[in-house]
Amino acid sequence: MTPTSQGPPFVSEDESRGWEAALWEFAHQADHLEARGAYRTATVLREAIKLARAGGLLCEHRPAPRH
Repeated sequence: MTPTSQGPPFVSEDESRGWEAALWEFAHQADHLEARGAYRTATVLREAIKLARAGGLLCEHRPAPRH
């Protein structure tokens, strides 16, 4: 999995690097889970990564982020 985002729009450049490092680590852990046969868990983790890269879910109690 390759990074496709620069982190959320509300973080600094340093925080963005940390954000990407965390997402890379989650993807790495998903690979380990899949190798052990935990396919559902690996899939859920990968979907969570996609959701985070897309900016998260929009909820009525949380305003949309400003770009």
